[in-house]
Amino acid sequence: MEESSVVDDYQIYFVSNNNQIVFIRTLDGSIFRSVDEGKTWTKQTVPQIMANIHQVPGGIFQLFNTQVKDGMIALYFLGADHKSLWVSSDGGETYLFWDTMPNNIQQLLMHPMYPGKVLAKRRNGDKVEIWLGTQFGKEWTNIARLLPPSTNAVWSIFPRTSPNRIYLLQYSNPLQPDPRDTVLVYSDDYFTNTTVLPVRKVQSWAIYEPNKFVVISCVDPLCDSKQLLISDDGGDTFNLVRFPEYGGEAQDEHDFYIWEISDEAIWTYVERSCSRSNINCWGDIFHSNAADKDFTLSLPFSKKYEFTKFNSVDGIYLANQYTTRNGLLESVESVRSLITFNKGSDWEILRAPEVDASGELTNCSIASGCSLHVHGWGSGHFFSYFYSVPNAVGLMVASGNLGQKLDNRPDKSNTYISFNGGIKWQEVRKGSYIPEIGDFGGIIVLGKDSGVIDELLYTVDDGKEWRVCKYGDNSLDITNIRVAPGWKSRRFLMYGQKYVNNSLQTVVAQLNFDEELPKQCTAEDFTTWSPKDEHGQCVLGKATYYQKRKSLCYFGENYVQQATTENCLCVQEDYECDHCFYRKELGSPCTLECSVQDFPEPPANCSGYYEVDAGYRLVDNDNCILDGPHTPKPKGLVSCGMVPPKPVPQSNNSGYSILYVSIVILVLLVVIVIAIGLFRTNECFQHFVYYAIGSESDRSTNVTENHLVDLEQNSIDLTDEDTQ
Repeated sequence: MEESSVVDDYQIYFVSNNNQIVFIRTLDGSIFRSVDEGKTWTKQTVPQIMANIHQVPGGIFQLFNTQVKDGMIALYFLGADHKSLWVSSDGGETYLFWDTMPNNIQQLLMHPMYPGKVLAKRRNGDKVEIWLGTQFGKEWTNIARLLPPSTNAVWSIFPRTSPNRIYLLQYSNPLQPDPRDTVLVYSDDYFTNTTVLPVRKVQSWAIYEPNKFVVISCVDPLCDSKQLLISDDGGDTFNLVRFPEYGGEAQDEHDFYIWEISDEAIWTYVERSCSRSNINCWGDIFHSNAADKDFTLSLPFSKKYEFTKFNSVDGIYLANQYTTRNGLLESVESVRSLITFNKGSDWEILRAPEVDASGELTNCSIASGCSLHVHGWGSGHFFSYFYSVPNAVGLMVASGNLGQKLDNRPDKSNTYISFNGGIKWQEVRKGSYIPEIGDFGGIIVLGKDSGVIDELLYTVDDGKEWRVCKYGDNSLDITNIRVAPGWKSRRFLMYGQKYVNNSLQTVVAQLNFDEELPKQCTAEDFTTWSPKDEHGQCVLGKATYYQKRKSLCYFGENYVQQATTENCLCVQEDYECDHCFYRKELGSPCTLECSVQDFPEPPANCSGYYEVDAGYRLVDNDNCILDGPHTPKPKGLVSCGMVPPKPVPQSNNSGYSILYVSIVILVLLVVIVIAIGLFRTNECFQHFVYYAIGSESDRSTNVTENHLVDLEQNSIDLTDEDTQ
């Protein structure tokens, strides 16, 4: 496909079960459709296919799609005028056009189960409205109004709630809106009735399967400081997260970002400071225990956006950290890359490859202060960030450099790859390349991420050989390379720009690797591999053995990864720092940094630090075996000069307690005296007392009989009136 406009990198959708149907939007508002996984394309934004499209300058603003269980492929196309709508319920075979939608629509959200229902966010001045579309966008009803500009309506994903439940943010008092006073609400009947969740001053929020709610709320009027609240019951109750202090003083919590929810933990970045107008921000990475109530510091001085899970194996993560000197940030330019093999319990420097892409010795060792550093998402568009996918076991591609720190000069960046979970790395090529992974990691494609080129690199044998794929005289500046969701296919989409007759053209091409691997893998083509085989340590208390190819063959889209596990005896790596403890340096022991009561006094003649039984806990989701000759739990360290929190003076408490008791006794005595007086002089009060204590005295019986007589008399009178 060749087109004069640039492909919208965020608007490429594989919409069918077999990934054959693909939609692409270009930045001029055109829509293209392929039914053969990107080999051929047909323009959809023409009057013969999409009625009245010529009446909307700018074409399509955004494409929304969903696929439900019965296989229906529903697509909504919002026009650039923000009021025209095209809908297809058959994957683009036919389109309906509706002009019944309210104007100024900014966003659509399709129902996950009923594609004929859709929510629309509409701007109305400085307020937001939520509209409900039914019958695939034909009918529209306003269901919520006077909402904050940041409002997004979300269908519930929680299994125990109504399928029609909608969550959104609204002002506490919509008639007197205060942007600093907002609440989260939900409704099961399109806001005929509304329930308010128990959180206030909400700045942002998100929901996660199966029942997790994460809310960031403001602490001060300007929202310079924030707090994090987490619910594990779908929003019924929330727990305020208390992040442990370190460095002997409380830290301001300027903002929070949830980086990952993985390995049964919430990985949270707590922003501490930024320099140069939100550039080079740093913060601390904490992770929760399984209950999400107790967070521990995993990595201080972390660079913003520079954290990722090694998606194909448990417990392994990469992050970039600013280096420090005497506990202070050394320089915004001094960043190093780290890896953890035990879910953040401790971190290690990335080992550099022994040889470079040319086969020359790198002479780069950790002992000499040299290591591998790789770029993350915060490094900017000049670099390809670290990239892994869930079903390519042990595989990650990244761009970076060797040295003492991460180099932000594009001409110093090279491309590296690991096939064994980040334990060892290879330098593939000089320069930065865009990676994509297909066939469960059996095919890896690299395209130069800057400059006009006429070739791609690829490997089908785990990097043993890198082959060159030339695509003729049509040199291309590659924008990206994509494969269908699931990373199972052997057909890739490459798109970029080239000049034709001095005019810039966008090219979308299919890369088909079917012939490179003509044989499908059988059981005899696999061997087992485990991260333990590489560095001798179990990960999260178990040795996981995965299947890896040992022959040239393709996995196939129906392949299911097989893995077996074997629990290991507990060792020191199975423990992490407990709440209020953290490691001051890489590989150092867990040291107490918060003031905690009830810790044992330091020994006589204490020098430096003394050991305590606290300080470590078993890493959550760790399966190591505690029975047998395992390594005992390490002991935490406490500084001899650590000052415990001052207890509240007991004398003051005792004085207040005596005062409170005296007041209560005095009040009771007054009440008793008044009650005795009323009992002696007031007959009604006597009746009340007898009735309350259930007395069987004659006085109590007479009261009851008198009431019965009165009732009977009233009954006779009414009967007499009826008969007259």
